[in-house]
Amino acid sequence: MNQDAEFAAAVAAAAFAVYSIEEAEAENRRKKREDLEMSRTKLKSRKQDTRTGLQQSSGRVSRQFSSKELKMIVTIIYCPCFKAPFTGETSTRNLVEMDHIRGQESGFPMRRPIRSSSVRSTSTPVAIDRKHKGIEPRDKNVETKADAWERAQMEKIIKRYEKIKSGILDWENERKMQAKLKMERKKSELEKRRTANQKHYQNKIARIEHIAGGARAQAEEERRKKESEIKQIKLRGKGPVRYCFCC
Repeated sequence: MNQDAEFAAAVAAAAFAVYSIEEAEAENRRKKREDLEMSRTKLKSRKQDTRTGLQQSSGRVSRQFSSKELKMIVTIIYCPCFKAPFTGETSTRNLVEMDHIRGQESGFPMRRPIRSSSVRSTSTPVAIDRKHKGIEPRDKNVETKADAWERAQMEKIIKRYEKIKSGILDWENERKMQAKLKMERKKSELEKRRTANQKHYQNKIARIEHIAGGARAQAEEERRKKESEIKQIKLRGKGPVRYCFCC
């Protein structure tokens, strides 16, 4: 029973600590909304007062519990059964029940839970801490060193491969020109050879025709001579002498 009572007291203490922190954060957000309507000087002073108030509030909460209770609170918070976040109706009901148990065990006054607004703040803890410290968030349009390095490297790569592509294109054009010149040279050589062959053929045909013409003229001359001899013999009245050898 003693252990159950200590456990219940520790649970109630943890619930009260969480509730106190949430209440302090709600008060802090309300003060921020009020501070936005004031000047920059008052805004800084208000932020300083808010931080001081938070430190005092956290100090009061820590002083309300002994070292043994704080150790139990830390153990309960890191216990797997308390990993679920305090959100929605379940978290509010749990806080009320834990606060009621804490009130019964230690005599702390019960506090009514503050209903969370339907519109939750989208600011992250890092952004809130930056606002507390007066650090302005980094503009997305500002180029960082990593962005500048990346852009420079990309430009180098683009230039390098553009140069490679240009070299490939020059090599291609040069090889095409050489192949075309070689083809034209061979074509010219073939044309010259064809002309020479044609000339040689014509010369050979002319020589054959000349020889054939000479042979025909000579045969015609011999034919005329034979015909003339026969006519002369006929005019003289003499036939050809025939010799007969009888035994």
